[in-house]
Amino acid sequence: LKPYDESQGDLFNEAECEAAKEEEVEVVTTTITKKKRGKRKPLPKTLPREVIELDLNDDEKQCTCCQHNLHKIGE
Repeated sequence: LKPYDESQGDLFNEAECEAAKEEEVEVVTTTITKKKRGKRKPLPKTLPREVIELDLNDDEKQCTCCQHNLHKIGE
């Protein structure tokens, strides 16, 4: 048998050292802010407006499925 060396006594205490380190962990809290979404700005009032209306043939003004008359969108 070999004689006991006091410097080797710490070899098997690694688990205790790790537990001591875990107790010293600092808790850091961070806040996450949502990124603001960009919104489209309205067009200026001075911008010239142009209205284009297209007229369909009489046979194109009827629904191909149920044969009812179609109506203008936005009216």
